[in-house]
Amino acid sequence: MSELFYKNQFGSVSLTIEDNIMVAQFKGAISSGIVSYFIKASEVALTKIKTPHWGYVSYSEQADAATPDALKELFIVGQNFHNAGCVKSAYVLKSAIAISQVKKLRDSINVTEPLSDVLFDELKDAKQFVSEYLKSYQPN
Repeated sequence: MSELFYKNQFGSVSLTIEDNIMVAQFKGAISSGIVSYFIKASEVALTKIKTPHWGYVSYSEQADAATPDALKELFIVGQNFHNAGCVKSAYVLKSAIAISQVKKLRDSINVTEPLSDVLFDELKDAKQFVSEYLKSYQPN
C-alpha cells in the first residue's frame, strides 16, 4: 500500500500497512487536524488488511504530544481499533507527555498489559514484536 501522509503547521502523520500491521508515524504536535486525517486514512488502511486480527505500531519518537481536543479523538480511535480487530500494539515514543497520554489511552480501553512491555527504542524492534505476537495469536 502506498503511504498516506498529511502535514500541517504543527506536525505530520504518515500511515502504511506492512503485512497485517498498521504503522503510523507522528511528528511534532498532534493537532485535531492531524488526528482527523489519521482517522480517515486508517479507515482506508484497514481495508488493505486481509486478516481479522492485526497489529498497530506508533512510531512517534519525534512527536511532542496531542492537544487536548486531539487526545479526545485518539481515545475514540483506540476504541475503534480495538473493536476492528487490533490485538497488539507497540510504540516508539520519547516524549514523557506522549508516553503519559498513550498510557491513559490504553487504560481507557482496558488494556492491562503494562506500557513498558510494548515501548521500544527502535521501529524495527516494535514491528518485530507485533509480528511475532500475531504469528502465535489464538483468539479466545
